[in-house]
Amino acid sequence: MQSAFLSLRKESCWAVSNIAAGSVLQTRQILEAGLLPVVAKILREDDVKVRTEAAWVVTNLTNKMESSSVEWIVNSDLIPLLPLLLKVEEATIVVLMLQFTKNVLNHAKQHYGDKNIVVAKIEESCLDVLEGLQYHKNQIVYKICLLYTSDAADDMQCVDLGGRRIIKKKKKKK
Repeated sequence: MQSAFLSLRKESCWAVSNIAAGSVLQTRQILEAGLLPVVAKILREDDVKVRTEAAWVVTNLTNKMESSSVEWIVNSDLIPLLPLLLKVEEATIVVLMLQFTKNVLNHAKQHYGDKNIVVAKIEESCLDVLEGLQYHKNQIVYKICLLYTSDAADDMQCVDLGGRRIIKKKKKKK
């Protein structure tokens, strides 16, 4: 994953993303191997092709991880990276990071309950970006963002976390 060759970095991320899509044991082993900082660095700095594969890693990782493993995510650089990753031009990365965000929020709710520091961190760093993505040219991005921030989401039956929007809208300053 740290090769000088772009194709090797991309293929390494692809391989790890396939492992991350495996069992709970395999996701735990990825976390324990210390790969999150490496993946975070790739997401921050690498070529878009490699970044896309790295986005698959973190999304697949959060699909099946144990709720107790959410602390690995909270203590990594991934949540502070979200605003940057949600602003990239590549819609695939944005969609994957939105799925990652949803997965992390769901695991955090199970792990932390009502005193959820993860929601607070994501609200603090990403709310403006998520609201801006409601106007994204990609329809998939647009629809996903409505589930995070829209008042209309309060009435939708299909929204996760109890049929209401996941992240509270900012209060307008008077």
